[in-house]
Amino acid sequence: MEIKTSRQEELRFGLQMDKSPDKHRMIQLVFENHCKRVVDLGAGTGIVAKKISELGIRADAVDINFKCDSYSNTERLTYYPTDLVNFAEKTENRYDCIILSAVLHELSPRERRRLQKGLKRIADPT
Repeated sequence: MEIKTSRQEELRFGLQMDKSPDKHRMIQLVFENHCKRVVDLGAGTGIVAKKISELGIRADAVDINFKCDSYSNTERLTYYPTDLVNFAEKTENRYDCIILSAVLHELSPRERRRLQKGLKRIADPT
């Protein structure tokens, strides 16, 4: 599937702002797969979720290190300053795309099992 020119420009702009081909590819995959609701677990700075929301897609960013006063929620973007395991276990939200990048090595085996159960609960591929 080909992305419309205006969206290609937006994706290119996202890459220029961040200079990370991996993050750019994640954003492109979200768009190409017509995702409607995305969660970025272990979002770090939240740049991926922010760029996704700028494409008109609903995005949630979860990271325990967010400083609430430094981040602004918008109509399409919500920041959750909490740990990703508890978020996955407790949120009522459902997502057709879950981004989990460079965080599993930070979790203990027990936390990984809890996270896996939580991910199964919040995944909604419809």
